Amino acid sequence: MRLKFSGLVLFLLLCNGSYAQLADTTLAWADRLLLQEVHYPVASRLTRTLGAPTLKPLNRLIDAALLSRDYPLADSLLRQSNALAGSGSDRERAYDHFNRARLLYEQSDYVEAARHGSSARQMLAANKMADPGALLQRNDLQLAKIFIQQRQLRQAQPLLTTAFDFFNQDSVRYAIPLAQTCFAMGLWHKINGDWQSALNYYTRAARLFEGDSHERYYDLGRCYNNLGTVYNEQGNYGQAKAWYVRALQVKRRYSSDSLSLAVTYNNMGTFYSNFGNLYQAREHYEKSLALLNPRDVRTRERQIQFLNNYANLLMEVDEQDAAERNLRRSLQLLREAGVSGEPALAPSLSLAGLLTARGELASAEELLESCGRILADSQSTSRMVALWHLRHADLLNHKGDLAAADEAYGLAEKFAGAANSLLASEVFRHRGELALKQMKENDALHYFHNAYTTIKPDLSVNDPQFCINFNLLGSTFLQKNDLDSALHYLQ
Repeated sequence: MRLKFSGLVLFLLLCNGSYAQLADTTLAWADRLLLQEVHYPVASRLTRTLGAPTLKPLNRLIDAALLSRDYPLADSLLRQSNALAGSGSDRERAYDHFNRARLLYEQSDYVEAARHGSSARQMLAANKMADPGALLQRNDLQLAKIFIQQRQLRQAQPLLTTAFDFFNQDSVRYAIPLAQTCFAMGLWHKINGDWQSALNYYTRAARLFEGDSHERYYDLGRCYNNLGTVYNEQGNYGQAKAWYVRALQVKRRYSSDSLSLAVTYNNMGTFYSNFGNLYQAREHYEKSLALLNPRDVRTRERQIQFLNNYANLLMEVDEQDAAERNLRRSLQLLREAGVSGEPALAPSLSLAGLLTARGELASAEELLESCGRILADSQSTSRMVALWHLRHADLLNHKGDLAAADEAYGLAEKFAGAANSLLASEVFRHRGELALKQMKENDALHYFHNAYTTIKPDLSVNDPQFCINFNLLGSTFLQKNDLDSALHYLQ
């Protein structure tokens, strides 16, 4: 109905011969379509009827290409807009910066993306211009997403709040930008370890996408995937698996985005790895890596993450050389991209753990010192801080400095409590093993019991993490000659 109405308006304006009025009405209609992220080809065709002699229609064409995820076309059009950037109004120049920030974000160039997003915001906020396409709020959301990727969470928060408050005041008109904002807020809370808030925002985003009259399979697949991730972090593994399966069903059937599908395969691999189903974990990790194009700069960050996860699995099955190759490959990708700092933490900490287990303590210590400097200069998550203390404690344990190792395990325990249950259980288990080495059986029982009670899987009591903790508890009771208690756990 809306498209028929727009066609009628265009026809009447053409009959009246009013090109200026036609242009204004056509662009206003394109703005409405682009705000709701629907009918990308229609928005593009409406704008193309005017040609692209100025920055104004060209900006809409670029916006449509970006929403369609046609990044080569967007890049080509942005090259054309270079010569026009000085000729448009303040709003159109801000629109140009906004589009550039979006493309650079997709290319993982977050520094330049932030520069263009900040320029757009400064121009839009300073001039108090009429903003029928909610460009200021769309730009605030995009800038917040960039800051989240840079882990500049304090800078992202007020932008997210501003965008959410604006779109939420008319959740019918702004349903889709509100859904996108809820998704970004879910990610912000997930990184901060506020699982319940993350669930609330992801759930609302999913409902808004589900309630839209247009097909939102790409967005729904991402929402379902992230809901699974949050439930997995909470230890609610039944719900995690259910949401991952829904994400795979949507992505396999409807999505042509191989990167999005690869993300869910990787998450399913982590899920199966946590439950000791290493065959299924390996199958899903290998599928996720096979879907990535190693020459696509957009996938570099994911390649590093997937290689690290796959390497951790290879360590579990005692394929140490293959694990090391994957970890060093991920670090090489970071160097090639000119990226240092926090993105290098996960593969570096995994490699430090591998080197410690091999007895290559000097190399492990050098890596941990480098990671420690990164942590001191960044807003890292509790999980990364906990992992660093755990790897540092393991190193001290191997060096025979048991008192210092116990102190480091205590710090790992402190930060792991805010991270996730599986990591906390691993810390308790390592600390219990250290207590046994120190002949402190009662302390060992306390830590092994905490490792056992920290994980609350709802799939099966035969979860391998439970079995490990049961065996450790049973073995400790045997050392204390408490045969009845030992038998209870070892059975």
